[in-house]
Amino acid sequence: MAAYPSTLPSPTIDSYSITPFDPTIRTDMANGLAKVRRVTRRRVDTISVRWTFTRVQFAAFRNWWHDSTGADGGAAWFNIKLYSGVPSSGAAGGDCEQQNKARFAGPWAASPNTAYYFNVTADLEVVDA
Repeated sequence: MAAYPSTLPSPTIDSYSITPFDPTIRTDMANGLAKVRRVTRRRVDTISVRWTFTRVQFAAFRNWWHDSTGADGGAAWFNIKLYSGVPSSGAAGGDCEQQNKARFAGPWAASPNTAYYFNVTADLEVVDA
């Protein structure tokens, strides 16, 4: 499995948005409350992230994202250190930043921050590693 390049910065925590996958199916009934059942015990989250890259880092990110040995255009799973809100086992103080298995949930978007920096935003699907 590919890994997010260690030469690139981590996503900025101030841009995080974590949305859990709904593990249930609801069936509306003709009378009374809906029936609800759980379909998975696996944790699946969508984490919205933002990176701030220099122009050189942005070019490296684009190459890694497109390359078949990297994110393969968003189709491949990769390991990345993220804050997921789930404490790692044995972590002192309940640290929730750990390696996660992720893939892009769609295309990323980039906008210039200044003449030398780019902000890149993306939604990542994150599952139990």
